[in-house]
Amino acid sequence: GSHRIRAIVAGGTVRSLAGDLVSSAPFTGSFANGLAGVARFNSPLDVANFGGVVFVADSANKCVRKVLAADGDTTTHAGTCAVDAAGGTDGTADGTRFHLPTAIVSDGAGILFVADTDGHAIRKIDVSGAVTTVAGTGAAGSADLNVIEASFTSPSAVSYDLANNHLYIVEPAGRVRVLDPATGWVTTVKTGL
Repeated sequence: GSHRIRAIVAGGTVRSLAGDLVSSAPFTGSFANGLAGVARFNSPLDVANFGGVVFVADSANKCVRKVLAADGDTTTHAGTCAVDAAGGTDGTADGTRFHLPTAIVSDGAGILFVADTDGHAIRKIDVSGAVTTVAGTGAAGSADLNVIEASFTSPSAVSYDLANNHLYIVEPAGRVRVLDPATGWVTTVKTGL
């Protein structure tokens, strides 16, 4: 990958928003916060757009980054950005750790949900940047239970249903799970996709 954040703007034009904007292939991943051309990413795998901000699952840096859509200015939103900083620590934005954040989605009100693939968990980032584990025990499994006891195996995609306030989670082997915040339960809705 190019380790860049790209945007499709009006008329279908693609432009680089943040990351190494000058180098040509081969690209190498690294870490740096800063203006559009100064910021560096390491295998960014997914983005969520909310309120003029692009949130990035910077997977190999093991953190979530915040990129201003207007100018590409990039900061760390949550997690300790470093290739050797894996973990499942909840807490304030700069004191948290992710195992491998691969997918991210917004609930439309500023709350972000992250698939922490190697942590076998779903993490939530509130508007202040505080991170909590909302579902998953940290051990691989497929138990459909309440959010405290439910287990996942390498969740790799997330989608938020705004109409029903449900979080959908995709795992390898085509398993789709739904987390219903109103009931606090995780249920398998489809297998073998």
